[in-house]
Amino acid sequence: MLNVFEDIKSKLKQLGLVKKERTPVELILYGIYCYILGLSLRKTAIILQPLEAIVSHVAVWKWNHKIGRKLKSSLFRKQKLPEIIIVDETEIKIGNRCGYLCVAINPYDMSILYMKLPFSRSSLVVLFFFREMRKIYGRIPSVVITDGGTWYPYALQNMGIQHYVFSDGIRSRVESVIARLKRKMMSSAD
Repeated sequence: MLNVFEDIKSKLKQLGLVKKERTPVELILYGIYCYILGLSLRKTAIILQPLEAIVSHVAVWKWNHKIGRKLKSSLFRKQKLPEIIIVDETEIKIGNRCGYLCVAINPYDMSILYMKLPFSRSSLVVLFFFREMRKIYGRIPSVVITDGGTWYPYALQNMGIQHYVFSDGIRSRVESVIARLKRKMMSSAD
């Protein structure tokens, strides 16, 4: 997953979309993502502060106009939340910190439903993840399939969601979604 950002960074440089590199590309992409999901420019700037990025809402606005419009059309399409979803996370390094890119995936077409970048894995993080999904989709899924992380069972049970651990066959499909995410982000910069 770390090479994804290096590839994107070089592509954005080639296209002249990233010039000064005062802010890491990973943070720019996460800021654009938060804005695309519906956060205000100011709230997005506030969310980036704990990530060691002091940016203004104007910077977020500029990122969105330069890069975000291209990403929005290729990465996120409005869809209905299915009853069953897959949730997986992968550790990524942003600057000097490590975070966990959590991705909710539609198992029927393997499309990305929601993403978040917390800096820990806990039941509380899972609760916030699904509460934010509820705000976007108006409800939460009935069944969630995960990799068996210890932080899922309590939170999902607390929310009344059935929890299953996925098998090896699904794991390869989930990994292909991450690879597809990379391809879409690369092609959207063209």
